[in-house]
Amino acid sequence: MLKDFCLTLSLITLMSCMTSNQVDQKQDPKTASPDITGIWTSGETENATFQIDKDSIYYVDALQRFKYLIVGDSLIIRFEDNDYKCKIAKATKDSLVWIKDGNKTVFWRFNN
Repeated sequence: MLKDFCLTLSLITLMSCMTSNQVDQKQDPKTASPDITGIWTSGETENATFQIDKDSIYYVDALQRFKYLIVGDSLIIRFEDNDYKCKIAKATKDSLVWIKDGNKTVFWRFNN
């Protein structure tokens, strides 16, 4: 009986240690990742350019989906043969601007 009690107490203690590290911490707004999810267009055609979901980017014309990461102010898209890395210069509810090698690319939220 005492052995069962000690085992149960040990398991409860172990479980509480594991969940205490998973406390939801608020991010500083200055360092929080921008919300870039949505459907975006470059304006070059009447169609959307890509759709950014929580964990991937779907390129409409290519009919392909790729994983991505946001690290600080950088967006890293994991293409099949290489990684595309750019700086997110601006991310608002209506526009997304990124810079790669000094070239600025502007996207607007797509309204269908």
